Amino acid sequence: MGAVNGVINLININAYKFKHYKHLPDSDSLTNNIIDCIYEDVENNLRTGTAGRGFNKFNSVTKLFTHYDISASIKNKTNGDYAQTICEDAEKNMWVAAYGGGLNLFDRKTNRF
Repeated sequence: MGAVNGVINLININAYKFKHYKHLPDSDSLTNNIIDCIYEDVENNLRTGTAGRGFNKFNSVTKLFTHYDISASIKNKTNGDYAQTICEDAEKNMWVAAYGGGLNLFDRKTNRF
């Protein structure tokens, strides 16, 4: 569960416990505390879209986030870096809609847009 107030809440149903994740100054947390979307991809990775540098992948084993900076990866920087929607098509291509009108294809092999 994501929230605008800056946390992702993961629940352990068996233990009835929540774990909260939020932006911290280190590089392994969320990139921003404004959560716009959460998506579980076909590889069972949890992807999050946030405001500002807004595309993250959560590793459920290490409990760390990997960041993918949309604005640094694309040529047309007017697309923005607020990831608002994440989805995949039938060929397992991952698409990220960024605030400002941009639709960006994420390449899993290069980890770039």
